[in-house]
Amino acid sequence: MKRFPMLITLMVFAYVLCACSNVPQAPTKTPTMSPEELMQSAQETAEALRRETETQWAIENPSPTPTDTPTPTPEPTATSAIPMIPPTATEEPRPYLRVGNTSSLVYKIGDPGNYDFRPIDNLYIEVCYTNEGSGTWNENYYCQVVRQGGSVILPDTANYLGKNVATGEKACFSFNRQGSYNTALGTQCSAFQLYTDTGAGMANGYVSVCWTIN
Repeated sequence: MKRFPMLITLMVFAYVLCACSNVPQAPTKTPTMSPEELMQSAQETAEALRRETETQWAIENPSPTPTDTPTPTPEPTATSAIPMIPPTATEEPRPYLRVGNTSSLVYKIGDPGNYDFRPIDNLYIEVCYTNEGSGTWNENYYCQVVRQGGSVILPDTANYLGKNVATGEKACFSFNRQGSYNTALGTQCSAFQLYTDTGAGMANGYVSVCWTIN
């Protein structure tokens, strides 16, 4: 706003110079500039002063330095939920000695598919035990007849395993019924017991096996 009064002053100054140019000059004084030249000089002077004024104003009123626009930080995107892994079921500790499933088999010696037993028939009897304990049954484990049930079963003493049986494996023992020693008819049953190598009877090691004599 300061530059406008200065421009007006310069214009008035230029007008006065023009007016003075019409005043008669002394015969001995030669005019140095024409009115047009005075006007041009005044305009150039005014323009120079205007530029100087603008420069000074710019120095005194610098434009604010533009600051960097902060880049917005991208918000984290939702990631897929990590699937929950179910805990692994831990197996219940096994006892060292445990008898699992038991089974038995009876058939006529020389004719396995014929179950029409006669008093004089010799029968094959097999008793099996599954080892479900954590320990291994060794070759000195044995099975023995503990009840004959009207027939003679051989061997009637310790029937040794003769091999090692690991966890999950099956131990089987073979016996024979001697039919010529007994002619009784009807259902006959004998019982068998599994023992450890120290002679201890094992729980669930008692098995009863039955057959019918016609």
